Parts: sequence; structure tokens; C-alpha cells
Amino acid sequence: MSFGAKNKTFKDATDLILKGTENLASGELIHLPHFTLMDAMNAIEVMDPRMDSGVQLPDTNQDLFDPSSPLLPEEVCWILDRALACEMAYLTGLTLSQTAFTILHLLPENLPLSELANLEAHHSNSPKDPARPLELVGLVLRAGLRGTSKCLGVIWEELMKGNLYEGEDFSGDKFDLGLCDTIPDSEIVSDLEEAHRWLESSGVDAKWKEALSLRIFFRISLLQTLTTLILPTPPASSECSILQSTLFLVDKLLPSLTTDSIPVPADNSPALKAFDPNINRKLVSQIPLQAVEIGPIEEAAKLLKELVKGLEEVVEVGRCAKLGEVMEFVSLRSAAIEAPPPLAVIRSLTLSTIYSPSSNLILHVYPLPWLVQTYLEETALVPAGLLHSVVDLAQDDFPRPWGRQNEGGTGKEGPTLGEAVGVFEQRVSGFLVSSMSNSCQNRSRGKRMAAKSISQWEELHDEAMDLIPLAIERLELAGFPESLTSNLHRIPSSLHLHRLTLLRDLLFSGFDLTLYSRPEHAMIYWAGAKLFRTEERVVGDLIYHAAGDLESARVKRAGGMETETERVVRKWETRREGAKGLADLCMGRLVSSLAEPAMEAAKEEALFDIRFKFLKKTASSSHEGSDDRFVPTYREFKNEVSALRGIGAEYLNLRAANFLAQARPSLEANVDEARRALEEDDGSARLMLKLDLEWKERFLGVCDGDEKGHPWFPL
Repeated sequence: MSFGAKNKTFKDATDLILKGTENLASGELIHLPHFTLMDAMNAIEVMDPRMDSGVQLPDTNQDLFDPSSPLLPEEVCWILDRALACEMAYLTGLTLSQTAFTILHLLPENLPLSELANLEAHHSNSPKDPARPLELVGLVLRAGLRGTSKCLGVIWEELMKGNLYEGEDFSGDKFDLGLCDTIPDSEIVSDLEEAHRWLESSGVDAKWKEALSLRIFFRISLLQTLTTLILPTPPASSECSILQSTLFLVDKLLPSLTTDSIPVPADNSPALKAFDPNINRKLVSQIPLQAVEIGPIEEAAKLLKELVKGLEEVVEVGRCAKLGEVMEFVSLRSAAIEAPPPLAVIRSLTLSTIYSPSSNLILHVYPLPWLVQTYLEETALVPAGLLHSVVDLAQDDFPRPWGRQNEGGTGKEGPTLGEAVGVFEQRVSGFLVSSMSNSCQNRSRGKRMAAKSISQWEELHDEAMDLIPLAIERLELAGFPESLTSNLHRIPSSLHLHRLTLLRDLLFSGFDLTLYSRPEHAMIYWAGAKLFRTEERVVGDLIYHAAGDLESARVKRAGGMETETERVVRKWETRREGAKGLADLCMGRLVSSLAEPAMEAAKEEALFDIRFKFLKKTASSSHEGSDDRFVPTYREFKNEVSALRGIGAEYLNLRAANFLAQARPSLEANVDEARRALEEDDGSARLMLKLDLEWKERFLGVCDGDEKGHPWFPL
């Protein structure tokens, strides 16, 4: 639709609308049948600019955009930087129509016009301007913008793998346009290299030649890094070297990404017309979108730095030598202290690196059975394949409690012991993938998904309590020695410890997400202290049951390098010490919070039920008598708090200080161990260990009253 001087079909309908609505009372609405709440939420107010979507605006005095206009070197540099800003803005969750597609050079009708041959034909009868060689547009700008589009295309492909949620983490709408989808990466790289060769031999001013060359090299390196990371292959030295090249070029590029370094073109410059923020009016879209002002280049520089840092983390995840390192890294990164969550593309790439549904491989190499075997080996010191041996040995065994008939007495056979163990292993693998996936979601969704998974891990723990004695009995019947089968006793504790980890992260994430009010701190820290005491006991059980294996490992080592058993037990000891310190830290904060006026009992109990309702949905009651189940009750909380208040207000501060003093030695030991691990690292887990050290140093800072402290313990 168009309008202008020649179009006289529009009529003023104001009087008609007023007459038709004169009988409507305030708050009443006229709507068509089947009009829903969703329709109302998507409605656009009258006179909103988005109502003009699909309408061609009348011509103005401003000259229309001409993709064949010659440009100065600084104008080309400015356009490339603005295109980079659009690219980074898309990574924050904006749509392509608000970012990349505002670059008019990239529209299908304009791309052919910027080819060098077409430019030369178009300007064949015009005098050449030495300051504005056509190659700047036909080679340099065209190659740079197509490289930007291709990088976005690669990112879009990664985002569309289904690891994250479209509409929540990113926008996948292409508005019937493309991102150089049919152009091979090699052709884009070849064009960029050709642009650089021309720059090297051209008469462009040295300052702008260097600036443009740097941007060309950066684009080549970034494109190669992105395309390498999305390939379903294990990390290789070439991948790391390409990334190092990108990091080097970004370090050189960042200082020049300022408005002072690259000035805005003059008002009459054709470069200013190369972007149309209202392009979404002309694109195919079901939902009209508002125009968005792209931020300054300095914001893009910050996002670029965040992007390459994330790419470095993805490479490190792929190089991790142990599953536990991968799980710990994604968990720490998802709750990074005072840091924005990773960009959506980084979170998706991380999950793609960990697990690929298309290939069903872990870290691009290992099949799913490797996941459960490695997990049990690293967290429970169970020899690889030991539990799986039951699958083959007990294919025909129908042991109690299920026997040959199910509890309903229908006569149908229940699963054999071998089948039950096989299903158990599959469930552990599936839940491990889900846990790592949860850590790669945005924080709010990740916490919601983690809350739902807690009951699953409790169910696994209870299932292991039933299965493991039967599995040990069957293995010993087959001739396996008790010294070997006894390792299986640690499996329930290792599963329970994972559940406690999820509970810990979920409980304290409320501080990070600013969910808890000050009066609620007492119940949260009370629950935290109880949780860490439970964790301390569970880890203690693992250490106790590993005493024989630890002694055997020390005898075999005989002064040599630390064995895997010793390393795992040392890690358990560190965790037990950390849990002890954090329990004391929670008690110190609990006692401090009691100095404030008590909340009304009814309101407090209602808040308590809200905060811990996810713990009431237990998956199984077969082992609910266990002291380690951790299901806090309001009565228990109220009794302990009342006892603490009974010591008198004058002693509360003293008790709080005593708890902090008790916490310090344990937290200091944790920091020392984290530093030692970082110093001894061979490079495969450097980023994870740095995050771990920062995490533990901030816990220690709480004891010193550090203003920064830790987000779990706000002042």
C-alpha cells in the first residue's frame, strides 16, 4: 500500500468510530469471536508506528540509498564497525530485522549492485575520484559485510539446534531473507583475502589501510573459529590455534573500537544512509516490531570481548580431561560472580560440545554409556564397567523385591535384574545430560528446571539403594571378589551428593536473583546450614567407605605420582572441609539475622512453605527414614530459632562472631587447595580452576566482612 499526492482514497473515519462506540461504558470492549488474552497482549495501540508495517512511506527530500555510491576509507571503516555493532546486538536477543537486516548493502536487491564489475560499469562515464576508489566498496566493504552476514548465519545455525528456547534466548526469524546461506565459507574467506591484497597494494592512507586490514583479518579469523567450533569433531590443535589468532586480533581491534577512533561521517555522507532502522516495516513479519537504536561502538566492543571469551571457554570444555571438570565448569559459569550470563550462542555451543543429539556422543567422542561409567568412576571410585557387568550376568534373574510378578498381580513378568540395572544406567546418563543442559540455560529457566530435577535424583538414589545390594550379590555369585564389589556401596552416596549440590545451587540462587527479602534470610541460612551439615556427612561416608582403596593405592604408588584414588579422596576431603566451613558461615548469618524483629508467625510459615515447596514433592518414600534426606520443616526451623533467641540479644553478636571464626580455617584450607590445583594444572582446566578459586576466595572474604564478599552472603 502507498499513499501520496496522487492517492485520494483515504477518508477521515473519526466521527464514524465515535458514533459506533458512544454506547460503550469505560472498560468495555468490542471484539470478534474467539478473541483471546494472547490476542489482547499482542495488540498494538492506535497511532503506534508499528501500525505502518508494510506501508511504503512518502518520498522525502533525502536522497535514497545508493549501494553503488563511492566511499572514503574512513566511511567504509565506520560502516564495518556499525555492522559489527548490529551483529553483537543480535547476540543479545534482538531480531535480525532490528539488527543485521538494517544494513542495506546486504539486502538481496542491493548486493549485486555492489559487485566491483557492476560498480565499474555504473561509473564508467564518471570521473574517478582517487580518494574514493571503487574497490573500497566493491572489494573491501562488500567482503567485510558478507563476512559479517556469514558469521551471523553460522551463529543462527547453532542457535537453531534446539539447545535453547527460541523467543526466550534468541530470535530465529529470518523474515524471508538469508544470511549468505548458499555461499560456501571458502568463498567468503577468499573474497576477504582478495580485499586485503588490494589494500596492501593500494594508495589508501596508511592509517585507514591498517584499520581496514585489521578488520578484514579479524573477520576471517572469527568466521573460521565459528565454523570450526560447530563441526561435530573433537577439539584439535588447529581449532585452538585459530581461536588464539582470533583472541590476538580482538586485542588489537578493541582499542580502535571507539567513536573517537572512527568518527561519524559528515551529514551529507552516503555512509549514513547505509542503515535503515525502520526496515522491519518492509519485511515479511507476523509481529510488527519497533525500531531499535543500536548502541555505541563501545558497547559492541564489550560484547565482542564477551563473545571471544566465551569461545575460549567452549574450546576448554572440549579439552577437559575429566567429566567432573566439565560439570563443575558449566555449574560455576552459570552462577558466575557479578558477571553477565554467557551469550546465548556460547551457551548453545557449550551444550553442543558436551552432548550432540544427532551423533549421540559426549564431547564429540564418547558414547552415552561412557557417561555413566565415567561419572561413577570419578564420583564413587567404581571401576569402569563393573556395574554394567550385571546387565549381562543377570539377564534371566528375577530377584526380590519385584519377582516374576508385579505388585498388581497381573501375572506379567517384571524386569530382570540385568534389565533393571541397564535402565538405571540409562537414567543416570540422561539425568547427567539434563543437569549440564540446565546449567547452559538462562538463569531463571535453569533454576526452574533444576528444581524439577531434584526429585529425579532422589528417585535415582532410592533406586540405587534397592539395586546395589542385589547387584553385589549377583557379582559375588559370579566370582567377583568382595574387595571389588564393595566399591558399588558408594553409588547411592554419590547420587545423593549430586542431589545436594543441586539443592545448594537452587537454594542460594535466590540471592543472585534477588528473590529473598531481608526477613527471609533467617530461614534460608538455617536451611543452608542444615544442607551443608548433610553434605558433610554424605562426603564423610564416601571417604569412610574408600579407606581400604586409599590404603591400597598408597601402597601401589610407593612414592610415585598421586593415583586417581588419592586424587578423588583428596577432592572429597576438600569438599567436606568446605561444607563444614559454609555450614558455620550460614549459622553466623542466621544468628546475625535474629537481631532483627521476628516476622509474624503465620506469614513466616507461609513464606517457608513457598520457599521449600519443591522439596515436598519427593519421588519416593522407600527410604524416607534416612537422616540425610533433607526435607526441612517449619516446626524444626521454629524450634531451633527459638532456642537461639533464648540466649538473649546481647549474646547473639558474640555467637555470630564465633561461628565466623570457626568457618575461617576450613575456608582457608579450601582456598589453599584451589590455588594448588591451579598451579599444578596442565592447561586442560585452567578457566574452571580460576572460577573455582575466585568462588572460594569470595567465601573467605565473607569472614573478613569484605563488601564484595559473596552473592550468597550479602551484607
